Amino acid sequence: MKGKTQGAMDRKLRKILTECIRDVETGARDIEGCLQRHPDRAVDLRPHLELWQGLNAASMAQPNFGRQQRGQHQLLAALAEMDRGKGDKRMI
Repeated sequence: MKGKTQGAMDRKLRKILTECIRDVETGARDIEGCLQRHPDRAVDLRPHLELWQGLNAASMAQPNFGRQQRGQHQLLAALAEMDRGKGDKRMI
C-alpha cells in the first residue's frame, strides 16, 4: 500500500511542477511565488524548479558572434541567389 501512496504523491508533485513551470513561463508568478503557493511541497519543488530554471537559461544562451555573422552571411547569400533567379519558384 505504501508504494501506491508514494506513486500518487509523485503524480501530484508532477502536476504541481507542471503548473509552476507554466506559471513562470507565462509570467503569472515567479519561482518563489510557486513555492509560497505550495508551502507543503516547497522542499520537493525547489530543486526541480531551480534545475528547470538553469536549463532554461542555458537554452537561451547567445550564439558565438563569429558564428552568428557567418550564419547571417549565408542567409544573405541565399537570398541574393534567389533574387538572381527570380523566375525560379524554389523556396528556402
